[in-house]
Amino acid sequence: KRWIADGRVVSLRMDDTQLLVSIRSERGKLDLNSAPVADISRLLQACGAAKNQASGIAQMLESQRNGGQSPLRVVEEVRQLPGMSQALYARLLPEITLWSGLDRPDPAFASALLRRALNLPNQSAVGADPGEVLAIDTRAERPGGVTALLQTTVLLSPSEGGAQPYRVLRWQE
Repeated sequence: KRWIADGRVVSLRMDDTQLLVSIRSERGKLDLNSAPVADISRLLQACGAAKNQASGIAQMLESQRNGGQSPLRVVEEVRQLPGMSQALYARLLPEITLWSGLDRPDPAFASALLRRALNLPNQSAVGADPGEVLAIDTRAERPGGVTALLQTTVLLSPSEGGAQPYRVLRWQE
């Protein structure tokens, strides 16, 4: 069975544990290292930021990108930007990436929120190329209410000769 990397949740059972797994292509997220400032601002507003707040944060990112500083290396750096609240960061996090390299998200893998914010067309991910960077969210639920959440971003690197088939870019428990 081939997974569709558009964020849909698949339910699996392993013994007495219920697993909820979703895979989303990073191509369907807004790349903060390459997206236009206007798109970053629009997404921030869609996530609940006031227009001035969104503009300020987007301009701060643009200054960082063009000011000779290195690109963002971990998405958590966004949390440190002036004007970024914890609530805004939590809403923004599922919509952003540092690894797609695209100026605009691929609509086939973009969330409904991101498609609305950037006025992207509604396209099916079935048959679309998800690329090599995937976000995998796994929630395990055990009897008695015990739950665990693992969020990873991996770079698939199919290669020959027994080399590691993937590299972990982000790991969040």
